[in-house]
Amino acid sequence: NVAVAKPAPPSETVKGFVGDKLPSEGVVTASPFARVRESPSRQAAETGRVPKGVTVKIKSYKQLGRYTWFEITYNNGKKEGWTREDNLKF
Repeated sequence: NVAVAKPAPPSETVKGFVGDKLPSEGVVTASPFARVRESPSRQAAETGRVPKGVTVKIKSYKQLGRYTWFEITYNNGKKEGWTREDNLKF
């Protein structure tokens, strides 16, 4: 008798992002802040920092290597940039 594991619903997965449906916003979970960069790369210049707990708007995403990067806007849409999936929850 083998139990078949059902996939967890997106709300229970760590990322909560399935890849086909882009969330409209996310909450910063990085502590004490998430780094925001001018392009989706750890080598890109840092353009800002968003404190933990702040909700950001998601504009788009790019899968690069093992990470998904999200293009976000924050500060009422006045600032934007890219942050990595492990800085956000949906």
